Amino acid sequence: MTARALAAILTILVLSACGAGTLSARALRMQASARCTAAVRRSDRIALPRSNAGGAAFLARGIAAFTPELTALRKLAPPRRLANAYRGAVAAARQQLDALIATEHDLRGGDDPVVAIKQLGVELTPINARDRAAWEDVGIPACSNLGPRR
Repeated sequence: MTARALAAILTILVLSACGAGTLSARALRMQASARCTAAVRRSDRIALPRSNAGGAAFLARGIAAFTPELTALRKLAPPRRLANAYRGAVAAARQQLDALIATEHDLRGGDDPVVAIKQLGVELTPINARDRAAWEDVGIPACSNLGPRR
């Protein structure tokens, strides 16, 4: 093989790899929906706490169910026309997870469970609204307001 032929093959390989990680809109929607649906199934299996004292453990199990999903969503490469909206949707999902983490931390630190959970609800109301709108804009409603569907 000549140097020229090798250079041509390498050029073709490099050019074909450009953008190879970017998904089509359809593929993005399918992959994200599958990840979110799986996370919701995992969260739906989490038993509700029998007492206020079980709130921290309940949140920890929810955090464990959704952290891998959020990590996977962040790795997906949306097409350019959906990139900003998709990043916004993932950011809103991250805010939801951050609120759960903060509340779980507060509960483990001894905060009153009733007050902490009520405050979490107040915090999540506007975050959930942004989250729902963001995922609807991207066309991936399965990722909207993740959490147990009870």
